[in-house]
Amino acid sequence: MAVTPTDAYARYKSQSDALLDFAVLVANAMPALRNEIQQVKSGTLPALPRPDFFHKSNRSTPDDLLKTEAKYEQYLASYVLLAHFSFFESFVEDLLGPARCARRCGIQGSGSNSGANV
Repeated sequence: MAVTPTDAYARYKSQSDALLDFAVLVANAMPALRNEIQQVKSGTLPALPRPDFFHKSNRSTPDDLLKTEAKYEQYLASYVLLAHFSFFESFVEDLLGPARCARRCGIQGSGSNSGANV
């Protein structure tokens, strides 16, 4: 008999998959960016391509990008860990239900047990 995943699990899995896909995209893009920066510095490429996003605030020089690139693996790993933990926390709260989460957070409802310690 097939087990149907809960909505909470389906949302957690979807968010986790999207996060991993993004991390893989960044990890694949960095070698190409590193190569293009070296071509700009050597003069074989006139300039880096204009970014698709944040192009209005494109004040980053190739040297600025290289400073960030030097630690991108550490940054990416940290952000993936924090985001994934947040997704997991949301998944657990969805499983526990809003009443339990409200009690845990000290939010009092309007029911007969609103002031009771549970």
